[in-house]
Amino acid sequence: MLGLGRAMGETIAAALVIGSALGQMTLRPLAAGNSMPAVIANEWGEADDLHKSALIALAVTLFVITIVVNLVATGIVQRSMKRAQGS
Repeated sequence: MLGLGRAMGETIAAALVIGSALGQMTLRPLAAGNSMPAVIANEWGEADDLHKSALIALAVTLFVITIVVNLVATGIVQRSMKRAQGS
């Protein structure tokens, strides 16, 4: 879970490994694409006001996903600690 949370926030590594496929959606899992942090980092510099608003909304969405992953991980850890204690 920690690795998943860490990977979701990596920007440059994800941008280099995943590649770049601007505006393309595909069902192929090995096709080039963009992660959310990479889109924010790559497009912020030349974005106008409306585009910046969309990128901020994308950042908030990424934040919410990260919080959910962390809450799930916390729940799993607490459940395994209770089982280890015998409760």
